[in-house]
Amino acid sequence: RRKGRSASGVVFELTDKGREMARTLKKMLEAGPVEHGPLRQLAATEVSEVYKHVTMSVDFREGGGGRHSLHKMCNHLETLCVPYVVRELKIADYVFFVDNK
Repeated sequence: RRKGRSASGVVFELTDKGREMARTLKKMLEAGPVEHGPLRQLAATEVSEVYKHVTMSVDFREGGGGRHSLHKMCNHLETLCVPYVVRELKIADYVFFVDNK
């Protein structure tokens, strides 16, 4: 932007909080890549007894990916409170885990 568009001549100002956040981000980037976590998962803190020991893992490309039906499917799973995670699966479109296995 041109400085003339602002009455004060200030287009933006970085606060101390913003500087601290920038330093934190810089340190994170310098530390190298971070292990990828789930792309999406059930946000509920409690799970029905029916699903208590089962977690459904869904490949992120399922349903055509995020641009198509994946989010609709995840929304439906959340409505039913089905424990799920979305990750890259190389062996199948869906994998079910029982307990920690």
